[in-house]
This record gives sequence, C-alpha cells and structure tokens, in this order.
Amino acid sequence: MTSICILKSELDKQRYTAAGVARLALAIKATMHYRRWSERVLAKQAGISHVTVNKYVRGNISEPQQEIIKALAPLIYRVNSFEEDKIILDTTACYGEDWEALDSLATDSFDG
Repeated sequence: MTSICILKSELDKQRYTAAGVARLALAIKATMHYRRWSERVLAKQAGISHVTVNKYVRGNISEPQQEIIKALAPLIYRVNSFEEDKIILDTTACYGEDWEALDSLATDSFDG
C-alpha cells in the first residue's frame, strides 16, 4: 500500500469560487458604503495596504489570504443574505473573531 500526504491547505484552495469571491467583495463594498469609508480608510482601520483592499473590493483575488480576512473580519458587517440584486447586512454585528465565517463567503459552501 502506498501512502500519500495531502495538506489540508491544498484542499482548501479548491473550495474558493469566482462567485464566492464576488460575494466577499460585495460584503466589503457594502460595509464601506454603509460606513461611508473609502478603501484607504478601511485599509488604515484594518492595518493593511490600500492596494490590498482594492484587490479584495474588485474581486481581483483567486483565494482570500487568511491574514487579510482576519484583519478585515472585525470591520465587516455580517451578511444575513444575498437576494437577487441585493445584499442584506446586519449593521449591529461584525464578524470580529469569527473570521472563518467571513472567509466562508468566498466558498462554495456558503449558505446565506
């Protein structure tokens, strides 16, 4: 019998979808819109570069980076649902420490 080792991180890379990345971008954009924040303000609040924020807002990523999601999670409003042409946010709650829930927006397993 031959054994192989596959890293979980390698499998996780396959779970991000283009539609999921678009959902993540929409959640970030909607939060920025509601807060009246620019990309630079969000970047400063998150402690990341405005170039990185721009990539996430535009959906110009193939897979979210864990450290970026962790930085954004305390600032991004929770998504209640996506409906046809709108996003429903809970403006009383952010993702905070639950960065994995924010990350799940970009996956094929998001059920909101």
